[in-house]
Amino acid sequence: MQGLIEHGDRRTRRNLRNHGRTTTEGDEPETGTNTLVLSPLSESKAMPCLNIDSYSFGETPIVIVAYNQSSKQIVNNWQDLEGILPINIGIVTAGELTRSASLQFSTVDVKGEGITTVESEDLTGLGTAVSGYLSHWDNETVKVCFHSLTPLVQSVGFKLAFRFLHVLVGRVQNTKAIAYYHLDPTAHNAETVTSLQYLFDRSIGLDANRK
Repeated sequence: MQGLIEHGDRRTRRNLRNHGRTTTEGDEPETGTNTLVLSPLSESKAMPCLNIDSYSFGETPIVIVAYNQSSKQIVNNWQDLEGILPINIGIVTAGELTRSASLQFSTVDVKGEGITTVESEDLTGLGTAVSGYLSHWDNETVKVCFHSLTPLVQSVGFKLAFRFLHVLVGRVQNTKAIAYYHLDPTAHNAETVTSLQYLFDRSIGLDANRK
């Protein structure tokens, strides 16, 4: 997949040591850490990673990846929880396109926010968009919120999603970003959840009723 850097054996060995490790909320993880957030999807579509105590923002660049949500919904969810938008924010929406199929990948800057829209099954476009934001802020610790892996897996299937995420978590590590990926464990069988956990440094269970 274009736009993402393949990672090597060191990453694989690291995950074999840490796979399946479930943690609770606490100190902010080290740079290069990929965290799986396990929580049922709420009807409000609020992003669970915004509710994690350690997920502080300030002037830190933020990349939000969201399936089946408009950029307006994402901005509203953020403002409800944080009050104001970060100074540096990149938004990637998948599955929001309503235009011609020939316009499958588009990027637009709106009031200082980078907004990229791709089709739900366009993993190359999705990877390129996320990678572009990580490269743009390569001198800072970028935080990534991926909401959610559940529609990703449902859109492209487990195998393609696994391969895509295998590359993405390596990209996060290589750029020393900090990433949170939501997954609804009630929407998948136990084997799928366990297999996906192998990709991440740690996993966090989040209360679905938490605001």
